[in-house]
Amino acid sequence: MKVDARHGVKGLFPANEGYFLDARSGAHPLAATCWALSHLHALHLTSHPLTLYHLDEEAHRRTADLLADHLAAHGSIDHMTSRLLSAIAAPPKLESCVKGFFFDQMAGKLTQLARSDSNEIVPTDLQAMAESLMSGLAGTRTTCENTP
Repeated sequence: MKVDARHGVKGLFPANEGYFLDARSGAHPLAATCWALSHLHALHLTSHPLTLYHLDEEAHRRTADLLADHLAAHGSIDHMTSRLLSAIAAPPKLESCVKGFFFDQMAGKLTQLARSDSNEIVPTDLQAMAESLMSGLAGTRTTCENTP
């Protein structure tokens, strides 16, 4: 995820980095996207230009599908991602990242985090968060207008 710091956002240069690694087999392809978007909202950066770089082609495709039609969401993580995307001022630019320096560095860092203990790892159950969001919406309007 890259927020364009040239649009009046102080303190984003130099940029910070963050990693998301779901070690479970069969992890949801949008888990990392959803996690990144939740941080974007927490940092109050939803009104600035955004580019999402996907290392996973399935995540890239599903994010594009949700941007085109929020009704394409199936399952709690899809719905959570759709809601987070809909609260961004302008649709983000989507980029696939399949080779090059950034890809190599990211792949190396994720491998390092997966095989060692680190204070950079914070366990989070994104599935439980998404399910809680969906259960909180039961009986309420489920449009994605103004709710992050």
